[in-house]
Amino acid sequence: MNELLIITDHADPTHVNEFAYQFALQNGKDITIAQLQRTVNATARQLVTINKHLHYRKFSAPFDGFEDVLEDVSSDVYLPRVTRMDASGFNENEMVAHIRSRNYALVINAAKSSRLDLQIVLNQINCPLMLLPEKLERNEVKRMVYLTDLRYCQAPVVSNLSQMNDVNLLVAHICMQGLPDLVPSYGNQLFNDAFGRYKNSCKLMFTQVKEANMMKVVDTLVNTMKADMLVCMNRQFHFGQLLGSALPKRLPAHITVPVLVYPC
Repeated sequence: MNELLIITDHADPTHVNEFAYQFALQNGKDITIAQLQRTVNATARQLVTINKHLHYRKFSAPFDGFEDVLEDVSSDVYLPRVTRMDASGFNENEMVAHIRSRNYALVINAAKSSRLDLQIVLNQINCPLMLLPEKLERNEVKRMVYLTDLRYCQAPVVSNLSQMNDVNLLVAHICMQGLPDLVPSYGNQLFNDAFGRYKNSCKLMFTQVKEANMMKVVDTLVNTMKADMLVCMNRQFHFGQLLGSALPKRLPAHITVPVLVYPC
């Protein structure tokens, strides 16, 4: 699980490239680009270390400069190996089979007009899938928020998130409809008992959100608390409030940070 898969329709803006590279660098992962439109050039190249400063080049065209996006990078930083693959003939089942066979750590959807039903894909894979907003204002992920009802918070998700490099993780308890909310003192005790052991891996925090309107919650988390990424579980708990009945091809306009969705 040392590789990221980017699904693209070959019509992606530069910010997707920058974000993918920064995320791969941050977590020491290689990148495979699955191109849903046939491409002539399908090569793998190793990036070259120049010096300790990280700098992004301006792209001459979408994805044409993906392999040499990093102009300067520290010699002690792992340089992602980038491979392109032709996925122009893939349907959902074939994409699922490829993802499962390669055991990817993460799938990033960068396709804007994909014929693939992402919900069908996510339902059958074992790794999380990330959706990107139309405009990314931040390339680095430093503050992640996992939206959950603490009573159903998944330890494997917290464990996986805590292993990402240089991040703060906030578990945000939002009471499920129809259930009584947690008494704050009990919520803090439950969190510490169940997840306190992960505090050694990352800066792990907990909060109880009283606001029920998800648009207001997202606004507070992103614009006031400066969250760089939102996390939820596939079709569970707050998935519907955040994304609707199924994964959209594009994030709702009010969500301006990536959303990471874990399979059930």
